[in-house]
Amino acid sequence: AGPDGGRGGVQPRSTLRLAFQKLVSVVLPCYLKTLEEERDRLLVMTVLEALNSILKHCKAEALREPGRLDAISKAIRDVLLKKTTCQDSENEELDSDEEQQAEYDAMLIEYAGDGIPLLAAAVGGQVFAPYFAGFLPLLLAKTKASCTIAEKSFAIGIVAETVQAMEGASVQFVPRLLPTLMSGARDTDDEVRSNSVFGIGVLVEHGKESMHTHYPSLLNILSSIISREQNRRVLDNVCGAVSRMILTHVSGVPIEQVFPVLIRSLPLKEDLEENVTVFNCISFMYKNQPSQVIQHLPQLLAVISQVIGTDQIQEESRRSLVTMLKDILHGFPQEFQSALRPLPQEMASKLRSLITS
Repeated sequence: AGPDGGRGGVQPRSTLRLAFQKLVSVVLPCYLKTLEEERDRLLVMTVLEALNSILKHCKAEALREPGRLDAISKAIRDVLLKKTTCQDSENEELDSDEEQQAEYDAMLIEYAGDGIPLLAAAVGGQVFAPYFAGFLPLLLAKTKASCTIAEKSFAIGIVAETVQAMEGASVQFVPRLLPTLMSGARDTDDEVRSNSVFGIGVLVEHGKESMHTHYPSLLNILSSIISREQNRRVLDNVCGAVSRMILTHVSGVPIEQVFPVLIRSLPLKEDLEENVTVFNCISFMYKNQPSQVIQHLPQLLAVISQVIGTDQIQEESRRSLVTMLKDILHGFPQEFQSALRPLPQEMASKLRSLITS
């Protein structure tokens, strides 16, 4: 059978794709109609959740039909603007629980907002940039000092995730986003700080040269946070942001001051997804400034021994670390053995078995 053919009852891929498109062409208009006209908030939330699931798993395949991206974006925008039928206060039951309705309203907006980075990931940053420009005023309006903590955390989180999804196309939004993220990084709320610091990191990563002039002020903010921060997730996000700064523009970072602080802040405790970035940074540093890594090898081996072989790091990171450790053992055998000695026997044995396998 050819590439689209099949035997033993397996459907050709083109047939499955066609069937999927037919299904989506029926389902999505129903979803969008429900979002606009349905009075029951819970049902609308369920539809938003289902829509997000389709976007997450099917990505561009769900948006092939002309006008579909526009239609979904409009539906999300209408929810954010509270223009849907279920958000119309005139449709509320007289005896309804006001507190519960307010909670549902907030959840509706969160579910709708979750669709923004999913759309960006589905169609790519260049295509999505004009749509993000339309959403941005609505999101930034929720980051003002007068807004609730939940609103600020939600909006900054969506902004950060969308920047990550849009990648290089985010650069045009740096002037509008950076002041908000820098302000959020100083917020009194842990989650707002955490989301803001993550946002700074991904904006650094994808904003590239447009962010270089901001490095001194960003390092000042991150240094201030790390010196007094009690919340582990915020600290983990600082580690991720600093790692992205090093990976993106190492010459803009005073490595001799920053790298030791990064190593001392490891291992990550809560936001383990940032381990990918952090260990990429350490591998990068070994390739580009090996003396820095060797200088902090005892602390580094202690960290690696705690996370390697666990579900805290992905397989790609594990392989990269093993390669680096083998290289260090080959190039700096004395320093490696010396750094290994203070480790508990179990951890030292684990590292030895990894690099000799």
